[in-house]
Amino acid sequence: MLYRDFFRLLIKLFALQALIGSFFVLLPSAVSYLDLWGEDWLFYSLSILGSAIVIILLFIWIIFNPDRIVNALKLDSGFEEERFALTQITTQSILQLGVIIIGGLLFVENVIPFITDCYYALKLSQQYLFDFGQNGHAMVVSGVNSFLGYLLFSNGKRIASWFLKAERSDEPLSKAE
Repeated sequence: MLYRDFFRLLIKLFALQALIGSFFVLLPSAVSYLDLWGEDWLFYSLSILGSAIVIILLFIWIIFNPDRIVNALKLDSGFEEERFALTQITTQSILQLGVIIIGGLLFVENVIPFITDCYYALKLSQQYLFDFGQNGHAMVVSGVNSFLGYLLFSNGKRIASWFLKAERSDEPLSKAE
């Protein structure tokens, strides 16, 4: 199997997970604010419908254009060979794929709640109803997790080689200089 094909498959699976997860986060979260909508219920209902349409269109774009994502993130570069087989898997490639998978999952699971929390924090702050002490913790945690997931996903090779260097040298992970 080519690394490029493997990453295409992973991107499509991440897109499917994001689609399903966003509908289980976005719609219940939006409906939970029904009592705050008041007279603007039609506007907010249309914005929820618009958000759902944007999510579906983004999902369709990702499913039909995974090559653009692979090229933009250069996911298929940095491997010694073009193909991988079970007999040719090295420790470096296993770690690299593991870091990329973990980073992708972390990003996909947290980016939609972060965007939703930011949107509602903005809306509620305009009405002076947002209390950062109560609602901000989840927003900060999902934002940090999204950022960490992105870093893991985009720097899989560096992180895997860093782990291997630390393991081979038997030195502490950080040097005090």
